[in-house]
Amino acid sequence: MILAGGGAVRLGGVDKAQIQLGGETLLARAIAAIQSFAAPIAISGGPAPHASEVAGLPVLTDVSPGAGPLAGIAAGLKWAAVEGMDWLAVRPVDTPFLDAAAYEQLVAGSDAEPIQIAETTRTQWLVALIRTDLWQAAAEASAGEDKSIAHFAKLVGMSKIPMADLAPAFDNINTPEDLSAARARAETL
Repeated sequence: MILAGGGAVRLGGVDKAQIQLGGETLLARAIAAIQSFAAPIAISGGPAPHASEVAGLPVLTDVSPGAGPLAGIAAGLKWAAVEGMDWLAVRPVDTPFLDAAAYEQLVAGSDAEPIQIAETTRTQWLVALIRTDLWQAAAEASAGEDKSIAHFAKLVGMSKIPMADLAPAFDNINTPEDLSAARARAETL
């Protein structure tokens, strides 16, 4: 599932999914990247105006609108559970260089905990594998006082999977400076 519903406040409120990088949108890059390791795919956060890009993929509405990424994850978990999946891969739209390598390491990591989260030089809360039977707990947490993924993951149990060697792949776009750096990097690839 691709998380594509953030407000992009530090970028002036632009729709991050529609930012152009290397001749394609961040949403198109995310779809292409996630298709290499997950199927079926859904988009959480609703890029409704971009129907041509989602190419028939389900676009999910947050279970608690305005409650942040956990509400989008909860919607994705519920969708994945209904589809008969045991795990949901979560990927943010604003990490244009993230590919299958991180998810291969998450899959290879311990599955003793219901959430597997990437750990580079810091915890990458939005790059995770989450058991779909947690959808209701995630929905409840997204309506609670602490709506953070960190709080939810600590409540239900998580494993942090070390992957410091992949840290550059996790570079995301939150500021105009981040966007400039990503565009320069994309030109060299």
